[in-house]
Amino acid sequence: MNAGYPSAAFAELLMALGSRPQERTLDQLFDVLGLDEEEYFLTRLAKADRILRECKVEIQPRLQDKPPDGMFLLRQIDMVVLSESAVREQLARHESSSQEFKSTYWCDLQRRQHQSCATVQQLRSEAVKHSALKSIAGFLTTGGGTLFIGVNDSGEALGLQPDLSILQDNRRHVDQLINNIKTDVTQRFRDGNTVNDYIRIEAVEIDDVTILRLDVTSRRKLTFLAPAKGDAQLFRRQDNRTISVQIYELEEFLEWRSEHILAGGP
Repeated sequence: MNAGYPSAAFAELLMALGSRPQERTLDQLFDVLGLDEEEYFLTRLAKADRILRECKVEIQPRLQDKPPDGMFLLRQIDMVVLSESAVREQLARHESSSQEFKSTYWCDLQRRQHQSCATVQQLRSEAVKHSALKSIAGFLTTGGGTLFIGVNDSGEALGLQPDLSILQDNRRHVDQLINNIKTDVTQRFRDGNTVNDYIRIEAVEIDDVTILRLDVTSRRKLTFLAPAKGDAQLFRRQDNRTISVQIYELEEFLEWRSEHILAGGP
């Protein structure tokens, strides 16, 4: 294949990568790149690596490293940052199977409203945080989606100040909040380091406040989330809510997922 004349399938892949990362097996990647099956494997590997670098496509793990689940995650290095007007359009669509709003990541707003004497640390709620992580877990298993933090159920941008106030005085910064979210994903999800590759977190300025936009890519491998105490669970999206998949529902859910989520994938 000539890298200057990509196949139609590769052009489609690049277009899809412009909005969201994509999963491919090594054989699928070789196929979409149009590499000759009769060439030596290492030759095809080198060509694939060169083409991806030339097209500014990042791949995780490296092509030389075999992923445990057989899936490589491809991401466009220069992804387009959404404009404020584009974010407004998203917020106007309200919550759905692929979109969720959370007023805060870990601050308990109800407790702050009713207990004015509550300390900053008392306002830091594991239940509130787990709710946000559940939404991420649901998107991972059910087609992907976007989680907004700092936005109420009506799509109104509230900002991140309640969450930022919980950080230490000299660390009240959006980047620190983002790092805390990534750390929680690493610690609370099974194979959390890999799960972080499927989440893109972006700070967005809107209506003079800052909110977070978490773009979550669908994952073929089942992803399990554990609460602060207890066993890991499997979650899914159902309309505009996230629910746990019970053991007696697992077989039916896997059949539904194979037909409605994985069938449309690579």
